[in-house]
Amino acid sequence: MRWCLALDASFSRIERWEFEQLKALDFYGLGGPKVFIQDVWTGLSTPAPAYENLWGASAAGYAIGPYTVVNMRPGAFAAQKAEQVCAGLWPLVSKVAIDVEVSTTEPIIYDACLETERLGKEPYIYSGFGSWRKALGSNVVSPRLHKWRIWNSYYDYDPDIDFWRYPWGGFSLESLIGEQFQGTTRILGKEFDLSIVDADFFGVEGTDMTLTADQERQLTEAAQGVTAVGRDLSALKDELGTLKRQTEAILLLVISTGGRHYWFKVKETGAVYFNEYLGGRWTSKFIAHADPGHPHFSPQFAAAIAGVKWPPIEISQAALDAMTKGPDRPELPQ
Repeated sequence: MRWCLALDASFSRIERWEFEQLKALDFYGLGGPKVFIQDVWTGLSTPAPAYENLWGASAAGYAIGPYTVVNMRPGAFAAQKAEQVCAGLWPLVSKVAIDVEVSTTEPIIYDACLETERLGKEPYIYSGFGSWRKALGSNVVSPRLHKWRIWNSYYDYDPDIDFWRYPWGGFSLESLIGEQFQGTTRILGKEFDLSIVDADFFGVEGTDMTLTADQERQLTEAAQGVTAVGRDLSALKDELGTLKRQTEAILLLVISTGGRHYWFKVKETGAVYFNEYLGGRWTSKFIAHADPGHPHFSPQFAAAIAGVKWPPIEISQAALDAMTKGPDRPELPQ
């Protein structure tokens, strides 16, 4: 794959001669930038220099493209804004970035991409590990979005690909058209973000950085490993959430009975404990087993607790551990 440097800007006004000077610079051994991407819609307004910047970059020989922010407005609106701002430059545009950073929904993103295609341009989605979750509320995975490619944001000031470290949206490495690796940077007195992008995607010359088969295998395995860890962490989070809800329910029941102490039974073992709130924490003391067939079974105690007026409490061993964990938590007698 061939890569090149891309610059994107929002509010800085860049003159044509400055675009020419930028091309003569060497960034990270990649030479000068060959692609310029301009913010044409922030979700609220159009940056004043948007059209002039795109015109100047095009006149200086750059491949140009807009990016447009989706929010809670219809997705088609953001795509139409891109066409509107580019105006007479629209025929020179081949790609349009759909920016996902503020609160939006998957259908809105989908509609923005569809409308971009209807307007004759190829959409691609810009976001990052944190931005995607912030905008959508979670790591939304939508297979129907996977037909389009993505532009990843990962600021490490290193023109390489790190998407496999922090993937998002269920997209694959093959979906990547580039990575924005450096945020707001002053160059020639103007502010830019820097990206390394797929030169072929934008139809420009680039540096061959094709991976060997072994490198591709290593990256793929690493990406799969990160994804697997993510699934494990998600499952653990769900388990902890369930445990938290169980514990809260128990405490609410205790409070509702007006007690700072109560009896409960561990469902896995049948062990009965006396739980008491002392010194700012819950402590528990093993009493007996209320179920026949277990060590320390006490018929008298089983009969006694059978007559408890309020609903009997049965919890899991994990819930007990969570409520009373500490060096003085009594262990079940062996």
